[in-house]
Amino acid sequence: MYLNWVNFPFGVDWTKGGERFGFRQGSVRTVYVETPDNMTLGGWHILPRRMDPFPSPYKVDEAKLTGDLELRRADRVYLYLHGNAGNRATGHRVQFYQMLTRLPGAHVLAIDYRGFGDSSSVIPTETGLCTDALAAYHWLRERKVPGKRIVITGHSLGSGIATHLAAHLSQAGEPYGGLLILSGYASLIDAAMGYGTVPLLKPFQGISFIEEAFRKLITQRFMSVHNIRKVNRPVLLVHGKRDHDINHWNAKALFMELLGARSNLSLVQHPYLDLKSHTLDIQQHPVKTYEMNAGDLWEAKMLYLLQVEYAGHNNLAKHLIVEDTIAYWSQTWA
Repeated sequence: MYLNWVNFPFGVDWTKGGERFGFRQGSVRTVYVETPDNMTLGGWHILPRRMDPFPSPYKVDEAKLTGDLELRRADRVYLYLHGNAGNRATGHRVQFYQMLTRLPGAHVLAIDYRGFGDSSSVIPTETGLCTDALAAYHWLRERKVPGKRIVITGHSLGSGIATHLAAHLSQAGEPYGGLLILSGYASLIDAAMGYGTVPLLKPFQGISFIEEAFRKLITQRFMSVHNIRKVNRPVLLVHGKRDHDINHWNAKALFMELLGARSNLSLVQHPYLDLKSHTLDIQQHPVKTYEMNAGDLWEAKMLYLLQVEYAGHNNLAKHLIVEDTIAYWSQTWA
């Protein structure tokens, strides 16, 4: 299930800066996060973009105190939890970090989970990955980053980890700013049933007894469709309409589940069947909709869903509407 053994790009020297990946000198530092169960997680702290051609006054990858001070001053810190396979230096992830750091005062903390990248070499599990995300959140808080400035951000596999973290913090009364979900899923089981790139399970979609048997076999569940109901902060869901890995009905399921929770209603009984068959009518609910050539935007109760017309699974960063929507959304809450 976990493709941590596909450690691409290969042979990264994590002790050096990010210039190899297109970052400016001094804008990336490698950091290490310790977890409560004695794992070590490799990560990058990435500074906001500087719009001039001159050398950086900060050697942030060499000076721990300078980096922590800059982090503390951030307007927003995006805690980025990546998808399956590869590591934090994978190309489409780097492109997304670079997009985020174009936003005013935005920093990124991107971690590799246990078993990925240069983190502790163990077999990943759902419990372990969720522990890693919480440890990264606490790493930021220990450096005096105000909780309300932390944006929990998850892509693909990381969307389930991010939703779990946001639900945990909401229930524990710990502060964070918002939840940003990219190419997310209702549950890992639903994602697998609809996985288009390697469609091994597609012939069995809609056959209820086979679906139920498959659900019982899977132990790594990441039930985002349940966890998102516990989230009490602003949420932005972004999904490509041409995503062949995780179909965009998953984003609709998450939107409707959280809208239902915030309206004291149950709007989705079975995410795959309800949304794949388009039986939900959002016009029955207090949702503002905006249709554009670049994508559709739904808005209700501090909850946004952007469905990007021409985006796939890994190329959201190249679509300007994504950057513009994140910039707008992040300014709608304090």
